Amino acid sequence: MVHPLLEQPGRVAAVPLRARTVPVRDVHTLPECRANPGRDAHLCGPVSVEGVNADSISRTSTSTAPGDGLVRAGAILFAVGAVATIATVLPLFLGLHRLPTPAYFVCMVMPLGFAVALGGLFRSARAQRRQVTSD
Repeated sequence: MVHPLLEQPGRVAAVPLRARTVPVRDVHTLPECRANPGRDAHLCGPVSVEGVNADSISRTSTSTAPGDGLVRAGAILFAVGAVATIATVLPLFLGLHRLPTPAYFVCMVMPLGFAVALGGLFRSARAQRRQVTSD
């Protein structure tokens, strides 16, 4: 038996779990269900979510990998460099006075942030490879 909320095509239902709701995709919009409505109907029914903890679905992993800090620091440096680049180039396009030379040196933080983030990604990948080979 199909849940009444899922009988209407294009509708997404929410199944309450422990005072939280978890969205369930409308299974009637799946291509397999539309192509063969009578055939394999048992495969197109609603998905059972009994026994699933909603907290484990919505929560992401809080553990940090070895390179995560470098990636975050690199992203911040990259953003600072991008803002500095816009701030130094914009006066040139608007016909205003140039900014002093040290402002142009701050723009060099952008590629530095990219390199730091890339180093963090390599460090994280190396740690994952060690973990896989040790298991």
